Amino acid sequence: LGISLSYAIWCVSFNLTVFIIARIVGGLAKANVAIVLSIVSDVTTENERNRAMAWIGAAFSLGFIFGPLLGAISSHLGTKFWPLSPFSFYVLPATISLVLSLINIAFISFLCPETLPESKRNEEVKTISDISNVIFPWHLFKFSALKTIKTMDDVYILRRLGLASFLYMIVFAGLEFTITFLVYNRFNYNR
Repeated sequence: LGISLSYAIWCVSFNLTVFIIARIVGGLAKANVAIVLSIVSDVTTENERNRAMAWIGAAFSLGFIFGPLLGAISSHLGTKFWPLSPFSFYVLPATISLVLSLINIAFISFLCPETLPESKRNEEVKTISDISNVIFPWHLFKFSALKTIKTMDDVYILRRLGLASFLYMIVFAGLEFTITFLVYNRFNYNR
């Protein structure tokens, strides 16, 4: 739902600030990769798991190939059909992304049952504090959900690694998703 909300915000983002807000919402809601990996882990045996993970890797590779292609084609079609609108280059890709995410929600809601048996579910998370340690970003950066860490030096190392990874991903994601819009808007480059 969060990803669909981010695409809906993207559909109406008439400036870079609103677009960045849409990307933040989408980034906060991007747990789908971890969910897919856990579902595959739940429904496969140990012998089948490597092959299933390879299929997921292949699917992601195809997504990285055809996703930008679909975005470029739909952006070109948007400017072709609505040439007078200054926002025509991103409305169609955003709308297609929104529709695909809504189809994904319907697919998951109706065709994807719970895969983790009750016997394997974690019963340790019982209090609001335990839930907040897993959900809220400021708790994630503190690594407060980890109960097996022996020393504070280990926690300190984890916090530094987590911060470095976070900063790298923010910069990488920011460049990856905004450089094309910047080039288009600043240099009027559209081919």
